[in-house]
Amino acid sequence: MNHIIYKNLRHISWKHYLFPMFIAAVLYTIVIKDNLFGDEFAEYSFAVLGHSRFGMSTALDIHTQLARLGHLIIAKPWSIRLYSILCGLGTILFVGKYAHKFISNKVAVFAMWVAAFSPFLIEFAPEARPNAIFMFASILFLYAFMSFVEDESLINTVFVIFTGCFGLLAREMFIVITVFCFGYYIFKKRKVTVKLMLTGLAMLPFIIRLYIRMKQYSNFAPKESAEAPVSLINFLFRLPVAFAFGYNTLQYPERGANFGVSISDTFAANLFTFICMILVFISLLIGFIILVKKDMKILLTAAAVLVPVGMLILAQELGFSILNVRHCAGVFGIYCVLIAAILIELYKYKWGKFIILLYVYLIAISLYHFYFQPEIYSRRSNYIALNRELENNLNNEDYIIVYHRGTNEEPDYLPALRKTDNIKDIYKDLPTDTDINEYVYDIDLKCKGRIFLIANSATKNWVDPDNSLMSALQKERTYKTIKYGRNLSLYIFNQSLEN
Repeated sequence: MNHIIYKNLRHISWKHYLFPMFIAAVLYTIVIKDNLFGDEFAEYSFAVLGHSRFGMSTALDIHTQLARLGHLIIAKPWSIRLYSILCGLGTILFVGKYAHKFISNKVAVFAMWVAAFSPFLIEFAPEARPNAIFMFASILFLYAFMSFVEDESLINTVFVIFTGCFGLLAREMFIVITVFCFGYYIFKKRKVTVKLMLTGLAMLPFIIRLYIRMKQYSNFAPKESAEAPVSLINFLFRLPVAFAFGYNTLQYPERGANFGVSISDTFAANLFTFICMILVFISLLIGFIILVKKDMKILLTAAAVLVPVGMLILAQELGFSILNVRHCAGVFGIYCVLIAAILIELYKYKWGKFIILLYVYLIAISLYHFYFQPEIYSRRSNYIALNRELENNLNNEDYIIVYHRGTNEEPDYLPALRKTDNIKDIYKDLPTDTDINEYVYDIDLKCKGRIFLIANSATKNWVDPDNSLMSALQKERTYKTIKYGRNLSLYIFNQSLEN
């Protein structure tokens, strides 16, 4: 049976590259016009409105400049995502090219399909955040550097320098990809050549810039500044699930201040799915062991995944950073190559075919949740639907409570908030010497109608980590909940009996 899956794979034509990229492009464009959310508001501020990033110039932030270019082409807020979609497609392309050149044709084709249907990449490609560009820059640099290791020609040297500088301008965490590649070169050749030193010197100014910037501010927030304890176990639980099946397969409890979730609560809410995942992960490990026994070269592919992630974990545990799954996205491309090689090996066994079906099932579940049940599972927040609910149901006597809202947030997806004077911003309006229970009791007495509480989990964790506001309101009124994404909810508290 094995010959069936490998049929017509002796040579890779342009069709083998374009078909998975076309399917991925269709999947990306389904959600590209959704409203911005989360950090995309900041990217819009930097790219379109021209604001500085934490007092620093954005001139060399390549993702910001590409987002600006997208908005110049199409003057819509969602157009700042265009570059990210291209980077997602580029990731698929170079996953295939890397596997074709350094592994095999079979692995190349399957790796592209693994990447094309990856919920992790489908999640990040249509977002104006430096995640897809990080994935693209990293697999591009790995391809260039491994070509350089094979042949230190002038064109390969220039290619490495260009891709290295591009990556260092794309995302701070790219530095671990750079360290791995230079370390591999020295380990393999046991020497440092002039061209390697030239490559390092050419990239050095960008590394220095990165260091200066990180000293001022970066996504690597110091661990001691964390709003809650940083859990390595929690991170290691989320990392393989996110890489393999994205963020939408499981129904997570509300996340904590540092993106952590309760493992026990997650397990209890997703028992069957968890069992399927555990079977898949164990089988992938067995497949990897079988593969290593046949060809030790696969260890390099595994090392390209594990070593950079290990460096990032070390940075966190030394107190330098708070690590999030997306900070490891640079190894995603080579991860697809590794998974494809393992899946091809598993296909040789009857039990392996079952595991592959299970793997496909979990992917399908994740994509179904992402596209058809986003209000429950998605990280994306549907502000447009929330605004529609407010405009259709808000009365003059009703109150709106938000944890915090910027004064000039653009694009403004909640114009309904400007149409009422009965709005309370907890961060701004709560007096420092007033207990929140007293504050809520006072609002309850004044409000003759309903109270609409808009709860964005990130803002709530920052303003009210103990959930005191919600607890106080629950004492006074009954309520219902409407979800607009995993991290955005509208709580409608009914009219008080006392009123």
